[in-house]
Amino acid sequence: MRITGGFDERHERVYFAVLAAMACASALMLVTGARGLESTGISRDLRLVLSALSLFCCTVSYLSIKSVRHSFPLVGVSATAFSGPLWSFGAPISFSLLLAIPALVLSCISFFCKEKADVQVESED
Repeated sequence: MRITGGFDERHERVYFAVLAAMACASALMLVTGARGLESTGISRDLRLVLSALSLFCCTVSYLSIKSVRHSFPLVGVSATAFSGPLWSFGAPISFSLLLAIPALVLSCISFFCKEKADVQVESED
């Protein structure tokens, strides 16, 4: 077993796919909130702000992921921002927190540890 660097570089395509999916879902929630088609008890303005913030974070992360060497913090911050509109559109708070807290913790660890956190374990077979 050996440890190699570059986990973020090897999984960049997965990061792009996740960010694109979150951006599309955020855009759909923004359109739904703007048209007033949802039926939750949360205010319309809060849903619109959370959806717009999530769309903004996902879009900025998607566009800047190539220029950042350690890109997981971008994905983690976007996932944390994405949990807000999920909650405001009816997802249980426990599910939203289950998405937001680990994403934020792992983003902080990845941001502060950089090279130490960007490793991948490979077998020698």
